[in-house]
Amino acid sequence: MDAQLTWSSHVNAINNNLKQYIGVLYKRKDFLTSTTRKMLYFALVHSKLVYGIEIYGTAKSSVLNPVRVSVNRILRILQNGNRHTQVKFLYENYTTLPIFQLFQYSVGNLMFKCLTDTCFSVSLRNILVLSNNANRHYTRSSGTNSLFRSNVTSYLQSLSYLYCTIWNNICHDIRQATTLKKFKKLYKQHLLQTI
Repeated sequence: MDAQLTWSSHVNAINNNLKQYIGVLYKRKDFLTSTTRKMLYFALVHSKLVYGIEIYGTAKSSVLNPVRVSVNRILRILQNGNRHTQVKFLYENYTTLPIFQLFQYSVGNLMFKCLTDTCFSVSLRNILVLSNNANRHYTRSSGTNSLFRSNVTSYLQSLSYLYCTIWNNICHDIRQATTLKKFKKLYKQHLLQTI
């Protein structure tokens, strides 16, 4: 994080780390099986992307875009794609998500755990208020697990507001999943369709 709280220095460090792998993977890809290539992607690239994405994923798209480009390039190398290979195919083939959808997926998982797991952090749960607790009267969302969002300006810029917005934009059927495993599967399928 830099002095302006833009996360650009952190994202640049991730991108520089990913760029180091591009040349090595390109030169050695013919010696690796497709299974090994996929394992390398998840060990070297995906693990770097998901670590802390719930926080640095809030950076502007212009800051995150170079990482997206580097990941796309790595996926093309590992899957023997050319410049014209559709990115959607590359992500679907590895059942992973681009950085913007990966952020939404991670936040969705965090919110699901927060709302369903009784052992989850009480402090985080207290920040998020279920809308049926916020409304004292019947509304369309009374019976759902939508989250309350305040209209206070400082709240609009907060993580809590962003997380609530992401959660409320997940379709009702996916939010009603009974287990985390089922939620992850349904939500990932939904996000893969949006690429």
